[in-house]
Amino acid sequence: MSYYLCNVCGNVFDGKYIKVNKYSYETECPISDCCGSIFEVDEEMIIPIKVLNDKGYATQFCCSGHLYGTPGEGYIQFYNDYIPTTAPKGWIIDGNSIRYRFSKNATAIKKLKERHSKIEALVKWCDELKSLE
Repeated sequence: MSYYLCNVCGNVFDGKYIKVNKYSYETECPISDCCGSIFEVDEEMIIPIKVLNDKGYATQFCCSGHLYGTPGEGYIQFYNDYIPTTAPKGWIIDGNSIRYRFSKNATAIKKLKERHSKIEALVKWCDELKSLE
């Protein structure tokens, strides 16, 4: 199931009810007076992305990490002027992104455990992160 988050009003929309522009990463927010754009977000990343944007760290793209296929890493990409100076435990700063990688040759169940651990660290970090504003 896909979810969409508005970069202006912060509302979350169920992908079943959203008609998206398949040629763009962003689509106009369905709330008529919002004037924002919605973008797809993994369910596990909705709260961290909302908190980061609310604290002034403007995000571009994100992924919670795929259990199958490669590269299978989780990441959050920021707009260049909004890159945090620290990263959550187990994550690294990589250019204008923070990211984590699964252990080499990890099974799907180990990747799932790792993803939960990394998302938990991300949520804690987001909560403790100081606002830019």
